[in-house]
Amino acid sequence: MPVIEKLKIFVVQEPVVAASCLIAGF
Repeated sequence: MPVIEKLKIFVVQEPVVAASCLIAGF
């Protein structure tokens, strides 16, 4: 499975955590 697909699934399952990671990363 491509990494992009994993990221999409992760964002759908854990939107708050994903948003926090994006804010911390950028």
